[in-house]
Amino acid sequence: MLFLFLKNQDPEMEENFSFIHLIECIDKPTYEIYNKELIKFNKLNGTLISILLFNRYLNSLEEKNCRRNLKLFKLIGENINYSDLIKEEALRLYENQIKRLKLSEEVKK
Repeated sequence: MLFLFLKNQDPEMEENFSFIHLIECIDKPTYEIYNKELIKFNKLNGTLISILLFNRYLNSLEEKNCRRNLKLFKLIGENINYSDLIKEEALRLYENQIKRLKLSEEVKK
């Protein structure tokens, strides 16, 4: 239901953190379902809000799982079916995650 709502909104609708926090709380008991649907939604309908939610999801993962899922941002950034704004934001978040992971590696040394 949540992703149907997002699909029917303007993909470039500005993010609102109160709304994002609400979304993240809705499925708390069933994050496994939410996370799968979030990934699936972003593959088909990426919006500013959904890629921000995906970024927050990546932040919650252990490094190995984050790296495995990170490529979705790259796919969105290279997909001609997305607007320039969404592609640019996905690539910006991709670069930020890469930097975060590199910093994490440096701290471990």
